[in-house]
Amino acid sequence: MKKLGLGLRFFLAIACVSLLVSCGKGCKKESGETLKPGQIEPLDQIPANYSALVSINIPKLKAIPDFEKLAKDRPEAIKSLENDIDSVTLAINPSPDGSPKVIGIVTGKFDEAKVVSVLEAENKKEGKAGFKKETIEGKQVYIAQAPATGPNFTFISPTQMLVGELDDVKKALATKKEDSLNAKNKEVVELYHSRNTGKALWAGTLTSSLPLNGSATQAGSPTEFLKDLKSITIAIDRDKDLDVELVGTAIDATKAQGIAGTLNGLKSTLGMGAAAQDPKAAEMLKKIEITAQDKVVKVSIKVSEEDLQKAISSFIAPTRAPSLVPKDDGEIAQPPQPEAPVPPAAPQPEAPVPPAAPQPEAPVPPAEPAPAPNQPPVE
Repeated sequence: MKKLGLGLRFFLAIACVSLLVSCGKGCKKESGETLKPGQIEPLDQIPANYSALVSINIPKLKAIPDFEKLAKDRPEAIKSLENDIDSVTLAINPSPDGSPKVIGIVTGKFDEAKVVSVLEAENKKEGKAGFKKETIEGKQVYIAQAPATGPNFTFISPTQMLVGELDDVKKALATKKEDSLNAKNKEVVELYHSRNTGKALWAGTLTSSLPLNGSATQAGSPTEFLKDLKSITIAIDRDKDLDVELVGTAIDATKAQGIAGTLNGLKSTLGMGAAAQDPKAAEMLKKIEITAQDKVVKVSIKVSEEDLQKAISSFIAPTRAPSLVPKDDGEIAQPPQPEAPVPPAAPQPEAPVPPAAPQPEAPVPPAEPAPAPNQPPVE
């Protein structure tokens, strides 16, 4: 199996945990809403065609009681650096072929020598070389040496790292402010700045940027309504309960009402099916609220602490399916393959019944001779 670079594994590990849980109150706000002295606005460094954004609040993730259990498979290098990280902004350039480009801007309190040392040690532990330093666009870039493909990174400010595949890092460094996402894609920028930075995870994109094929939005498809949406965002957070909120902005208010009606109809249909097969799933469906106000469609669910703990216990139980968080060796854990069933033994043919032996025919007694004609009887 092809191994993942440490940079991508880092983002995958965080994203997988983020989608499962998030923490309670008392965590500081994600950096980026107010820039610190010397920091660069992340969207000024991202090319305009990276139109899907993800914002992750790392302290919130680490503050949850179950974090160590849920993220126990993350690489040691990540464990060594995660306490220095405040937030991660991921910019994604969706691709129809299923291989999107990802640029990460990591904000925190970094010791450059420590970061380089930890990541070099991780690569060498896997039998790979260290980093080559090269100056690109006035920045010292640490380039992973073959056979490693990552991470490739540079410090764009004392508290910000730019991470990604080498070509993507080069494109980001070459991006001028007037050609950046911040300058060229105002709709995405508005989505990004409208996010609640106190949330553990936020993601947003324009639907026009999604790699949807024709069948996804054709008449009669369950996702036909996507053609009437301009943008979609999702926010996940945990105070005591787990809150998930999906928000779509429609073309107009009429479309928004229609989308809400479609989703409520789908919820009812699924609920009727689940009631007979899985009562717990049916109860969970009842908790989903779908509303429309003006152009905005909102789908939200609040999962109680009790239900959340049951889900987490199921997730980390020994019999659960393996986590999709990358392992230290760079491979994604795969679910075990079921053993092939043993085919039943072929039926044995019954022994043929031998034919019955022929019975001899009863002998026919000889006929008595008839008397000769005109012969006198014997006295």
